[in-house]
Amino acid sequence: MSKVTWKAGNFLYPLPAVMVSCGTMEKSNIITVAWTGILNTNPAMVYISVRPTRYSYNIIKEQKEFVINLTTKRLAKATDWCGVKTGAKVDKFKEMNLHKENAKFVKCPMIKESPVSIECKVKEIVELGSHHMFIADVLAINSDEKYIDDKGAFDISKCDLIAYSNGHYYELGKKIGRFGFSVQKKQKNKKTLFSQRIFLDCAEFPRINFRSVFNLFVNDDISFAGVKRKTEIENFGFFRVERGFRRLCDFHVGQILALIIYKNAVLFKERD
Repeated sequence: MSKVTWKAGNFLYPLPAVMVSCGTMEKSNIITVAWTGILNTNPAMVYISVRPTRYSYNIIKEQKEFVINLTTKRLAKATDWCGVKTGAKVDKFKEMNLHKENAKFVKCPMIKESPVSIECKVKEIVELGSHHMFIADVLAINSDEKYIDDKGAFDISKCDLIAYSNGHYYELGKKIGRFGFSVQKKQKNKKTLFSQRIFLDCAEFPRINFRSVFNLFVNDDISFAGVKRKTEIENFGFFRVERGFRRLCDFHVGQILALIIYKNAVLFKERD
C-alpha cells in the first residue's frame, strides 16, 4: 500500500474541540478551540492557539486567564455555534442556554454544562503566525461529581466526549486498552479456599423453599448481583449470587447437587 503526499498542512487529528470561556462573570465570552493540548506534566501546563483577529483574543491577552471546558455530544451544537459566531455581537451563554459557574482561582466563568472545566493562567504568549499560542499553567480542574466513580476517579466513558477531525465532529469510541496494557502480565485466577464445609445432599431436601433461601441471604447481608427477576427464584430460574468472599456462584435450581453452608455464606454447587 502506497501513501499519497500532500503539501505541508495540519492533519494531526483527532483533537479535542473545547469551549474556552474568558472575561468575567459580568462580561464573558466563549470561543471554540481545537488547537489545544497538554504541554507539560509537572507543573501542569496546557496551551490554546487563537487567531489575533478573534474577539476573545484581546480578552485573554489582557486578563491573562481562561477556562478550558470539555465538550460532549449534548454540547456539540453549542460547541460549533460558539466557534462560528462572534461574541462582539451576541451573548453566547444566553443564546446557547449555557449557565455560568464561579471558578475557584480565576475570574472567568466556567460552563456548568461541561463535565470538566480547567482553570488556566497565561504564562507566555508565543506569536507563531496565523495563530498566537497562549501557554498557561493549570490552576485547578473542576469535574462534575456525577462522573466520579466509587473510587474517586473520573469516569470518562460516561461523558460522551466529542473530538474534532478535519472539519467534522465525532463521538469518542469504546475503550480498547489502557496505558501499559501491551506489556501487562495476565493475572492468574485465585481460588477461594473454604474451611469447615458441611455438605448436605439435596436428596435430604426434596422440597426447598427458595424464597426462604433468598430471605436468608438478605438477612445475612449477603449481596445479590445479576438477579434478573425475583420471580425466577420461585420459578427455578438462573441467577447469580455474590458474597463477601468476592466469589460468584452461578446456579440453576434444577442443577443443584449440594447445599454448602459456611458460617454466613450459603453456596449452591452445580451438577457436573
